[in-house]
Amino acid sequence: MKTNLLNAISKIRYLAMLMVLTLISTNAWGTLPASPTWTATALSSIPDGSTIIILSNSTAANNVALPSTTTGSNPARKVCTISTTAGVTTITPPSGTTLQSLAWTLKKSGSNYKFYQEGSADVRLFLNGTGSNTALRVGNASSTNDEFVMGSGGKLLKVSTANRFVGPYESGSDWRTYNSETATNYKSAALTFYVLNATSTCANKVTLTKAAATNGSFALKEGSASGTEIASGGTVDNCDANAIVYIVPTPNTGYKVNGTPTATNSASVTADGSNFKITYTKGASKASTVTVSFTAQSYTVTLNKNGGTGGTASVTATYNATCPAIGGAVPTKTGYDFTGYYSGSGGTGTKVVNADLTWVATASGYTSSSKWVKAATTTLYAGWAPKSYTVTWKVNGVAYTSTSVNHGEHVTTLPTDPSPASYCGDKFMGWTTVENYDAGTAPSPLFTTASEAPTASGNQVFYAVFGYY
Repeated sequence: MKTNLLNAISKIRYLAMLMVLTLISTNAWGTLPASPTWTATALSSIPDGSTIIILSNSTAANNVALPSTTTGSNPARKVCTISTTAGVTTITPPSGTTLQSLAWTLKKSGSNYKFYQEGSADVRLFLNGTGSNTALRVGNASSTNDEFVMGSGGKLLKVSTANRFVGPYESGSDWRTYNSETATNYKSAALTFYVLNATSTCANKVTLTKAAATNGSFALKEGSASGTEIASGGTVDNCDANAIVYIVPTPNTGYKVNGTPTATNSASVTADGSNFKITYTKGASKASTVTVSFTAQSYTVTLNKNGGTGGTASVTATYNATCPAIGGAVPTKTGYDFTGYYSGSGGTGTKVVNADLTWVATASGYTSSSKWVKAATTTLYAGWAPKSYTVTWKVNGVAYTSTSVNHGEHVTTLPTDPSPASYCGDKFMGWTTVENYDAGTAPSPLFTTASEAPTASGNQVFYAVFGYY
């Protein structure tokens, strides 16, 4: 009876030990593929739960900074060989070491990062020992005071509760770590994070071909508008879930997507903001040609009269097409001649439309070879030139001289005073708008300077006035 009991206890101890060994040797995040490849990725861009290998070149190139299965106070240095082509890296572990033993599972916790040897939250990275140079080991979650996390600032490892910074430290041929913050503890050492590239076992693929596009281009993105770009001839998996591909169009200036793009053999193509989502029914391989067409945009051109009246209010111009005819009458403004439409709000700047309402063939930024080339709604402003009037100066009913004046302005100068000796009267008194001026009855005052002359609203006649001493 006693013997049987001892045997039973022995078996239980054996099974317990076997379970512990199995737990330690099993990688809960999954077995690496036969020929894994890796991509160097910024820590902040690595998805939660990714399988990663961390290499440091702080003291020796391509050393594994965090050997995940090493325990004890003096672990051997693990130097890997890496080969990178087109951004994809192959990592060869040192003799006697497997990549599986060097891999970690990254878990994000707020702004910090935790590195797990297994997928379980109970297996984390801890400090082993209390000496000045101590190694890294895998510990149990109950020892929370020794938990290491990586800060969002990109430092190495920091003990969560004690004020100890931990990083790879090489002493001779061994990797060690500091557990205090000093000037030489490598807490800012350069690390490279390599993420395991996904390998697909899906046999059902959608092969995508991009049809040629004019007046614009487009990209195909996997899963979302910000997903990985798929080149023409590339594929996406179509097995367990419907394949989703996004069309991200880039129209040329002045153009827009013409309707909804097409994708052969797709279940649907739907708008998603400025992009388009293609859905392919899962479960079969298929070829799909994606076609996106672009069309010129049309813009309203408002014709501001700038104080005038009449004429067409606006026209619609299509980008890179012949400028539209401007119908209707030429606008008018009392005292002014219409000179055309301009880019400036005061009827200044670039002249775009002539006075006869034809377009300027090439107006920089607006027209080119009589085609509209501005990709925006636009307002043009009427330009006005003041009319010019004839000013006749008379002495005793006879024309003395003539000058000109602009609408709404005074004459700029007066003619030479006429000589009294040549006319009836003893003294030249000035000019007036009234013929046969009588100082006692005439309502119009005399003027003797240009600024006193009446402003012009048409042709003007001024009369000389003489008086006696």
